[in-house]
Amino acid sequence: MRSPRALLGGYAALAVADTWLAGLAPTPGVRLARAVTKTALMPVLAAAVPPRSPAAAVGLAGSWAGDVALMVDGPRAFRAGVASFAVAHGGYVAALAPHVSRDRLRASRRVRLMAGSTLASAPLMGLAAHRVDPRLGVPVTAYTLTVASMAAVTQAVDADPTSRRLLAAGGAVFLASDTVLGTRDLVLAGRPDASTRWMERVVMATYTLAQVLLGLGFRRLEGSPRGQTPAAR
Repeated sequence: MRSPRALLGGYAALAVADTWLAGLAPTPGVRLARAVTKTALMPVLAAAVPPRSPAAAVGLAGSWAGDVALMVDGPRAFRAGVASFAVAHGGYVAALAPHVSRDRLRASRRVRLMAGSTLASAPLMGLAAHRVDPRLGVPVTAYTLTVASMAAVTQAVDADPTSRRLLAAGGAVFLASDTVLGTRDLVLAGRPDASTRWMERVVMATYTLAQVLLGLGFRRLEGSPRGQTPAAR
């Protein structure tokens, strides 16, 4: 059995490879290579940092399903990807919920910043999605609110400093990754693919970083005695 460190190294190698491939023209060869690298990301991460709670496992499973769905072109696949990642974020929120400090949630400037930016951006993303496909408007708006909620909750976790930093960084980077993805696929839809292909690399670099930060943060958080936060012990 490989050690967690070796598996994390494998995840990092897959992330680098898929990030590079994401910026190339989607030839049959590139698509085949990404069918290996992208679909392997979440399983390898799960093996390297096994989730301790069912809710965190749902987050990884939903992310894997979203990765697979978004490898296929077309509105139907995009809707499936949005739905899968909504389930993933719901799982992450459920895993975080027992550890959230209401005081931190109310007092955090980062939470307020995320809430304000989301209230402004969610309708814009929804309108951009509706322009691409009228059936995408409502789901994309709802998804934008969901991922922002997950990112906001990560800023209010009551845990040891390392867990807090890992989760807060993971949530913020995930939100940034999805913002770039939405901008490329929805706001800039219709522009020549070559002019926005570099954004795919930004999406994958930030996405894979966010997932490993969340995975490490959840592993530490859920490994506390009896699953309690420092404030509860």
